[in-house]
Amino acid sequence: MYYNGSGTEKNVAKAMELFEKSANQGCVQAQNNLAMMYYNEEVAGKNKANAKGWLEKSAKQGNAYAQYNLGVIYVQGLIVNQDYAKAKEWYKKAALQGDADAQLSMGELYFNGFGVTQDYTKAKYWYEKAAKQNLPEAQYNLSLMYKEGIGVPKSEIKAKQLYRQACENGLKGKMCLRL
Repeated sequence: MYYNGSGTEKNVAKAMELFEKSANQGCVQAQNNLAMMYYNEEVAGKNKANAKGWLEKSAKQGNAYAQYNLGVIYVQGLIVNQDYAKAKEWYKKAALQGDADAQLSMGELYFNGFGVTQDYTKAKYWYEKAAKQNLPEAQYNLSLMYKEGIGVPKSEIKAKQLYRQACENGLKGKMCLRL
């Protein structure tokens, strides 16, 4: 409520206080939310590095959002050393729970060969899982694979179908204006 100002005046400091109280009581969602507030430096004087500890607590308890977010910080390498192997480990845990963003990220790791052997078949597998959940970025990435015949048989029809789906599902940018 306080974080978004839903039903009350927005108060990020109060939200952080309440998230911290809940996080200390073991609430995994509060641990993830608190971590992201630290990471995004939403309250002055709060240390960004505290995000990792809270994310790990939440992720180790099976929270897919925290697992995905840990993957992100390992890819970015801002508060930890960049480590694609650890990113893959956390992304995969979240992806196996059905987190579409983590599935997209797994696809990107395999497509680009970041921390793994480049494997277009595995990239396609993960992109398809995320695309089935209507994640436009995954649909777009698949459309490019079909357009260029990368790891799949080249198919303009399949590429256009996926591209159209991506645009209908909110793909950001000017690309969809060309339909």
